[in-house]
Amino acid sequence: MNALTIFREAAAHRGKRLEYFTIAWNSLEGLIGIGAGTLAGSISLVGFGIDSLIEVTSEATLLWRMSVDADSKSLCANAKTGIARTNSNPTAGRFLIVDPP
Repeated sequence: MNALTIFREAAAHRGKRLEYFTIAWNSLEGLIGIGAGTLAGSISLVGFGIDSLIEVTSEATLLWRMSVDADSKSLCANAKTGIARTNSNPTAGRFLIVDPP
């Protein structure tokens, strides 16, 4: 294993920890937003909560992609076949259509 591979795996593991936190935060944000919006009768607050849950699905796709990067053996195998790139791009594209900036 060379230094670049070790650095890439370490960076992917750090990214995965941050992504787990982000998923937990946005899940909580979405549930609170939907609950508070329902109690207050605010459609915009419910929409904010739903948007947060949509972001969670996008973050789950990113987490899956990072898990491939964290394992150098899988990364090498997927780089040769293009499996990870082929599967992740259409998924991310669907979320761009559902949740435009």
